[in-house]
Amino acid sequence: EKKGGRNFDLKQIIKGMEELVLANAGVDVFNEIFKLIYAKLYDEKEAQERRGGEIKFRKYKDNQKTYDVINDLFKKSIKEWPGTFNEIEKIELSPEHLQVCIGLLENILLFGSDLEVIDAAFEYLMPEAAKTKKGQYFTPRHVIKMAVKMLNPKDEEYIIDPACGSGGFLIHAMYWVWDKYYKNATQSAKSSYANKYLFGLDFDDKMKKISQALMLIAGDGRSHIFRLNSLDARDWQGDEEEKEKARSEMRTLLTHFKNPEEEKENQKTFRYFNFNLLLTNPPFAGEIKDSGMLRQYSFAKDKKGHLKGKVERHLLFIERSLDFLRPGGRMAIVLPQGVLNNTNMEYIREWLFNKARILAVVGLNVNTFKPHTGTKTSILFLQKW
Repeated sequence: EKKGGRNFDLKQIIKGMEELVLANAGVDVFNEIFKLIYAKLYDEKEAQERRGGEIKFRKYKDNQKTYDVINDLFKKSIKEWPGTFNEIEKIELSPEHLQVCIGLLENILLFGSDLEVIDAAFEYLMPEAAKTKKGQYFTPRHVIKMAVKMLNPKDEEYIIDPACGSGGFLIHAMYWVWDKYYKNATQSAKSSYANKYLFGLDFDDKMKKISQALMLIAGDGRSHIFRLNSLDARDWQGDEEEKEKARSEMRTLLTHFKNPEEEKENQKTFRYFNFNLLLTNPPFAGEIKDSGMLRQYSFAKDKKGHLKGKVERHLLFIERSLDFLRPGGRMAIVLPQGVLNNTNMEYIREWLFNKARILAVVGLNVNTFKPHTGTKTSILFLQKW
């Protein structure tokens, strides 16, 4: 059955490409598929301007011509949406292999399509090993929608996800605001909202690429999604282009301190921000043992103020998340349930009561994140004092 237009199953298409070509092509499957998706998006965008809406992203009789046209579209997409690929990249598939892939992709329309279909395809593309190792799981959409609905983001509220993965929280928050405040607005008004108010960070480059692509397909190409480790101030330093861009775009949202010392320190470490809303599902897996990172957190010190040898990563995320918020800011964070009811976690609850008002705790069914993990999780909703 041939499905075209906006009715398609991208996961099945990608499986087809893998079976026919990619498994034997000796390329990084994830990156090559991503390049084709960017080339396709660029062509769809340009086709709106071309006479008769001519589509260039298609199979040509001659394999080499197909390669030249598609590679050219990809090169132009890099200029159009910088930050996902670098200028020197090109399509690594041979013209013969590319011909087959294009045949599978040429009849679909990505812009304005169902993001969940595309998200499922990206989730399929993430190698299992990477997901398990870092404890990153795509958050089920009904969980995201519930959290967004409960926090009820408003127009002109700045929103961040410091472990944004594929960008699900940001995209659904954007839809919520569009639906409530932009019912009759133009697409460019919607995009400028997204460009101004939505921020996402993730330390994994593939995740960053996925969320940028989904944002692009949802109708906004250049949203503030950066590859950064939210937990480690040291990772924000450095003169790579992306870090400079992240700092310059986030600097306006830093908290200002009356005390000149604190002000100077915050301008350097990017620790305290004025976001209105934070929604996140941080990676649970792993303990942080790096003392340079632990030193940045009060959760990493014992009652006498001595540095602990190790702290679970998601605990640092709780503290870090509150620092992203302005007073009165609201947040939703997915956590292993133990944080909320184990006796040895009491110090964390005490600390939380001092920092924030607990709005709600929503227990999630034990199957929510299966097959990836059977950990019982809850979503904690807080409002910072």
